[in-house]
Amino acid sequence: MLDRALEIINDDEARRAISRLAFHWYSGDHFEALGAVREKFPDKELIFTEGCVEYSRFGGSSQIASAEI
Repeated sequence: MLDRALEIINDDEARRAISRLAFHWYSGDHFEALGAVREKFPDKELIFTEGCVEYSRFGGSSQIASAEI
Protein backbone atom coordinates (compact mmCIF):
# COMPACT_ATOMS: atom_id res chain seq x y z
CA MET A 1 0.00 0.00 0.00
CA LEU A 2 2.83 2.39 0.76
CA ASP A 3 4.39 1.93 -2.68
CA ARG A 4 1.04 2.64 -4.34
CA ALA A 5 0.39 5.69 -2.17
CA LEU A 6 3.86 7.09 -2.90
CA GLU A 7 3.27 6.52 -6.61
CA ILE A 8 -0.02 8.43 -6.57
CA ILE A 9 0.79 11.18 -4.08
CA ASN A 10 4.07 12.17 -5.67
CA ASP A 11 3.85 15.95 -5.59
CA ASP A 12 2.34 18.78 -3.56
CA GLU A 13 -0.58 19.34 -5.95
CA ALA A 14 -1.66 15.70 -5.79
CA ARG A 15 -1.16 15.63 -2.03
CA ARG A 16 -3.53 18.60 -1.61
CA ALA A 17 -6.16 17.07 -3.92
CA ILE A 18 -6.29 13.69 -2.12
CA SER A 19 -7.82 13.54 1.35
CA ARG A 20 -8.39 9.80 1.74
CA LEU A 21 -6.71 6.55 0.76
CA ALA A 22 -8.91 3.50 0.25
CA PHE A 23 -7.69 -0.07 0.39
CA HIS A 24 -8.91 -3.63 -0.14
CA TRP A 25 -7.77 -6.38 2.20
CA TYR A 26 -8.20 -10.02 1.24
CA SER A 27 -5.46 -11.90 3.08
CA GLY A 28 -2.45 -11.53 5.32
CA ASP A 29 -1.63 -9.30 8.23
CA HIS A 30 -0.25 -6.21 6.54
CA PHE A 31 -0.60 -3.94 9.54
CA GLU A 32 2.96 -2.65 9.08
CA ALA A 33 2.01 -1.37 5.61
CA LEU A 34 -0.96 0.56 7.01
CA GLY A 35 1.26 1.89 9.77
CA ALA A 36 3.84 3.07 7.25
CA VAL A 37 1.17 4.86 5.21
CA ARG A 38 -0.20 6.46 8.38
CA GLU A 39 3.31 7.69 9.30
CA LYS A 40 4.05 9.04 5.82
CA PHE A 41 0.59 10.61 5.29
CA PRO A 42 -0.84 11.42 8.75
CA ASP A 43 -3.34 13.86 7.26
CA LYS A 44 -4.96 11.23 5.00
CA GLU A 45 -7.91 9.17 6.18
CA LEU A 46 -7.50 5.41 5.56
CA ILE A 47 -10.69 3.70 4.39
CA PHE A 48 -11.23 -0.06 4.25
CA THR A 49 -13.47 -0.52 1.21
CA GLU A 50 -13.52 -4.21 0.43
CA GLY A 51 -12.18 -7.50 1.74
CA CYS A 52 -12.85 -10.77 3.45
CA VAL A 53 -10.30 -10.90 6.28
CA GLU A 54 -12.92 -9.86 8.80
CA TYR A 55 -14.44 -13.32 8.48
CA SER A 56 -11.31 -14.89 9.99
CA ARG A 57 -12.46 -13.78 13.43
CA PHE A 58 -15.21 -16.41 13.34
CA GLY A 59 -13.43 -19.50 14.62
CA GLY A 60 -13.66 -22.56 12.42
CA SER A 61 -15.51 -20.94 9.56
CA SER A 62 -14.18 -21.07 6.04
CA GLN A 63 -12.98 -17.68 4.82
CA ILE A 64 -13.92 -18.53 1.25
CA ALA A 65 -17.41 -19.70 2.19
CA SER A 66 -17.94 -16.58 4.30
CA ALA A 67 -16.69 -14.31 1.50
CA GLU A 68 -19.19 -15.87 -0.91
CA ILE A 69 -22.17 -14.82 1.23
